[in-house]
Amino acid sequence: MIMTALVCLYYWFLFRNRKKVMAAFPGNSGYQAQFSRPFANDLPELIEKPIDNNYDLSIALENEIAEDMLFELAEDEDSLLLKEAEILVSKIQAIVAHIASNPPNPTEVFTKIKAVVSQYKLFENTEYYDAINNFITITVDRDCGIEFSREELVQLWG
Repeated sequence: MIMTALVCLYYWFLFRNRKKVMAAFPGNSGYQAQFSRPFANDLPELIEKPIDNNYDLSIALENEIAEDMLFELAEDEDSLLLKEAEILVSKIQAIVAHIASNPPNPTEVFTKIKAVVSQYKLFENTEYYDAINNFITITVDRDCGIEFSREELVQLWG
C-alpha cells in the first residue's frame, strides 16, 4: 500500500512539474509524434489482381437438392418457434415471480401476462399454443393460487 502511494505521488509530481521536467532534457521541446506512411510502390504485391473475365454463372438445382433445402428450412422455422416459445415462457415466469401485490391480484396477473402473450400471436394454430396455455395455467395456479378459465386463456392472446 505504501508502494502504491509512493508511485502515485511520483506521477503526481511529474504531472505538476511537467514543464520543468521537459526543460531538463535538452533538445526536447515537447512530445511530437511523427508517423511516416509508406508509399504504395514500396509495398510488396502479395495478391495478384484478378483477371477481369466476363463469365456468366448460372446455378441449377436438381429436384432432390431443392427438396432437401425445403426440409432444412422447415427445421429452421421450428427451431425459431421453439426459441421464441422459450423466451415467452421465461417472460411469463418473470412476471409471475415479480407480482407486487401479496396476495396476488387476479386482474393484475391477467393484465401483465396478457401484455406479453398478446405480442406472440405467431403461436396460434401451432403445437406450442396449447403447451404455452398449459404452462400459464400451471404457473399461475402454483405461484399465485389463481385459476384461469379456458375463456381467459383465449383472451390472453387477443
